[in-house]
Amino acid sequence: MNRIVSFIIGFALVVAVPQIGHAAPSTRLELANGHLRTELTQAMLEGAARHNIQILTDGIVFASRDDGLVANTGILGFDNLTDDDLARGTVVGLTYLSGFGLPTGFYRVFVVFPRGASTGTAQLLDEAGVAVIKAPVSLDSAKPKRGKYTTCIEAKTVSIDFHRNISIRVAFEITLDSSM
Repeated sequence: MNRIVSFIIGFALVVAVPQIGHAAPSTRLELANGHLRTELTQAMLEGAARHNIQILTDGIVFASRDDGLVANTGILGFDNLTDDDLARGTVVGLTYLSGFGLPTGFYRVFVVFPRGASTGTAQLLDEAGVAVIKAPVSLDSAKPKRGKYTTCIEAKTVSIDFHRNISIRVAFEITLDSSM
């Protein structure tokens, strides 16, 4: 069984089965969250190693909905990316996807944002460097954030954000698998 799917199931079990006798539900959830964060970080580090990149582990985020799961973080050095890096095209992060009609796994997020353009493009690259899906990229300089990553599963899109001195937002149009 896939490691990320395993830790989500483990998270559900930790929440459902009290580990500390009669501990308060909030205590059990905090313990489960700690275990989940540890497993998530380890799985993302292993995925990054398979892609031969280094990631930031202090801002990993994930979301699950129905049978879909997405985890997201930036690359090491993310805060030092320049406009020239974005114009040339660069990997900005690592994303894990499961249950969205794409092969389950880890993907490098490769972004190209030409200087002076109002939009750019992003690609999810598999381990072999093959683009499995493309999406438009938008920048939001009105709300700059540093070192934070977000993710959201909506009806027909999965959004992943990478924040530096500007915010990079990518919304991939992919649909939850109904067969899972």
